[in-house]
Amino acid sequence: MKYFTIIFLIIMMFMPVLMFAQPAGGSSDEGLIPCDGTLESPCDFTAFMRLINNLIDFLIRIAIVVAPILFAWAGYLYITAAGNTGQI
Repeated sequence: MKYFTIIFLIIMMFMPVLMFAQPAGGSSDEGLIPCDGTLESPCDFTAFMRLINNLIDFLIRIAIVVAPILFAWAGYLYITAAGNTGQI
């Protein structure tokens, strides 16, 4: 439970970065969903492809934070296995 709490706090610390709290450049016109259905930003195929691109970028940003934590956790479990093949 102690490790879960530490990992949870680390993830919460990076959550504003992951959730695009403020878009790069300070402008508020670009978010995760690129269209709102108005004439200025219609929901067409280009907006759909931009949405897919934004989702991929979002998942990559999450993976950059989560992957090193999981690798460190796996290394810790491997080292503390003490020869127990079931734990490795």
